[in-house]
Amino acid sequence: MISRRALSGLLVTLVGPSSVAGNALVLGHCRGSCANIDLPALGYDTFCQSFFDIAASGRLRAVATGPEIRREMRSLFRERRLYRPSHDDMRILWRDAADGFSVVKVEFDLECGVPVRGCLGVPDGELKGLILLGHGMASTPERCFDDADKDYMNALGKQLCQDGYAVWCPYIVQIGNLESQNNIAAMLASHGVSAHNVSCASIDAGEIVCRKLTGVSGLNVGVYGVSWGPSSRSIWRLPPAGCGRPSSPDTCVTRRSF
Repeated sequence: MISRRALSGLLVTLVGPSSVAGNALVLGHCRGSCANIDLPALGYDTFCQSFFDIAASGRLRAVATGPEIRREMRSLFRERRLYRPSHDDMRILWRDAADGFSVVKVEFDLECGVPVRGCLGVPDGELKGLILLGHGMASTPERCFDDADKDYMNALGKQLCQDGYAVWCPYIVQIGNLESQNNIAAMLASHGVSAHNVSCASIDAGEIVCRKLTGVSGLNVGVYGVSWGPSSRSIWRLPPAGCGRPSSPDTCVTRRSF
């Protein structure tokens, strides 16, 4: 089994010490190296390490009852379906108001036992739709909504919220490098859980998160990703009945698309 100690070594190598505190949209200046600041300051390093405690306590389960996955993609997911959010209460970690929108950070568990953390941005006015946003490696959901010191996500979540869209951006589990991602994925696989399924299920859960926090359902849904994010796009979903074989993988894949 992959050890927690091995992951900790990767954490020290990447992030080092940090004096930045706080976990809302008051982020430290990253000067082009945001992972070094954000991952320890926002608690994502300890969040990822907690997966080993969850595994050791026997809380991981190879259970998947969510949306059906395309047949040609199933070998990557270990299941026919995505993991569905559990029926437990959604935990609100914090809320913050910004210019023309607000952000709420939540945590909930998938039915496989893996926790999900992410940020939902909601515009102050009428909702035009919902965007499921996959951030790139070495970025965080919070950085997608803050432009005080942009990383390569270019505060895309903020721009979309100010244009009238709700934006769900979950944390894609890794500590800023491929080695840490593979380490966590191997540990999960040893317990019958697919890390790729976890990432895609975390993004797919945005409709449920938005409905629970805003009370609004039936929104048009779009999916967008940057860097690592595109590998978590909606191509895992089966198209609606009668949709045919679209030329673009993001067309007719979600139940409602732009």
